[in-house]
Amino acid sequence: MGEQVEVLLDNNGEDGVVLGAVYSTVDTAPVASRDKRYVQFSDGAAFEYDRSTHQLTINGGIEKIVIEVIDRTSLTSPNVEIKAQQVTVTSDTVDVKATDVSIDATKVDVKAAAVTVDAPMSTFTGNVTVMKKLTWLGGMAGSGGIGNAATITGNVNVIGNVQASGALQDSGGNSNHHSH
Repeated sequence: MGEQVEVLLDNNGEDGVVLGAVYSTVDTAPVASRDKRYVQFSDGAAFEYDRSTHQLTINGGIEKIVIEVIDRTSLTSPNVEIKAQQVTVTSDTVDVKATDVSIDATKVDVKAAAVTVDAPMSTFTGNVTVMKKLTWLGGMAGSGGIGNAATITGNVNVIGNVQASGALQDSGGNSNHHSH
């Protein structure tokens, strides 16, 4: 009560219906622009469309948005930004196709029955720890490093020849150049 309304009356002016509230200098519209359509609900949720900027804004007291479709949902935009404390994607299959993919995180966990990295070249810029058996099929090459280029703790079995351009020496001082 106490607000101006628009009414539709019968011919006698006795019966009618209230069509809706009318904004006035006392009861002003929430948005004064003619380019904006604004709807606000009692819980504070609001929808605003600005035709001059072509922007739809949904905000306010919204706790959850549910979109359910039968066939397909498509989002096409030059830029999409998602800000959240947590994002969960649940699907049978997730396909990501991009020219570049960048992940910037404090920690990344990948858990799967099998992982295949199919790339002609892979680079790790930090230390790499392999917790179980390391198997390679295309040979192995390495150089540099701090101290020894490679250190293996434990026994080494070689099936085939060992070829060295330098000396082979055990901790007792025996080398491959001594004679009996």
